[in-house]
Amino acid sequence: RPGRKPGRKKIDAELAWRLYMQGVKVLDIAKECDVQPSSIHTLLSKMRKERLDENGKIKEEYREDEDEGFDGVSETV
Repeated sequence: RPGRKPGRKKIDAELAWRLYMQGVKVLDIAKECDVQPSSIHTLLSKMRKERLDENGKIKEEYREDEDEGFDGVSETV
């Protein structure tokens, strides 16, 4: 179809978030998802607002306690 905008790529938000939480760089996440780094930046900042409280701690409903990287130590305030 002529004049049609290129379709937006669907970013696997969960994959991007998991990589981000593992400390993977935004540029590498962008490569992995085959999108522009700015798209990843936007996605992650939106997800951070949703998932992290004002202290940067992961909100309870987004915790993955069964994650291998989780050593079972949690700060209760």
